[in-house]
Amino acid sequence: MPEKFYKYSAPEQDGRYKILPSQHKNVREVYALLHSERKTAKVFNCSRRCISYILHPEKYKAALKQRKENKVHLLYYNRNEHTQAISKYRKKKRILGFRQIISNTKSHA
Repeated sequence: MPEKFYKYSAPEQDGRYKILPSQHKNVREVYALLHSERKTAKVFNCSRRCISYILHPEKYKAALKQRKENKVHLLYYNRNEHTQAISKYRKKKRILGFRQIISNTKSHA
């Protein structure tokens, strides 16, 4: 039975971000000083590709388009692992939704 989930109120709660949208400006500033994607990636503790996608959004869009055309998501699909990952993700959202409800009731009191 489907459960009701709450959307994240802020990207900081979403565990899928390596670099938050609010940090993108900082990435561009650090890159302007260092002139190296690898060194910038080390500063932010992420991959060079992540930095490259932030600096060049058109590359990110092209990669998404190519991934969709090649159907890469079907190459590594494992039903059992996928089921476990979805279960873990739903538990996390359930906890975050519960925290959000509690914080909303405290602010109204």
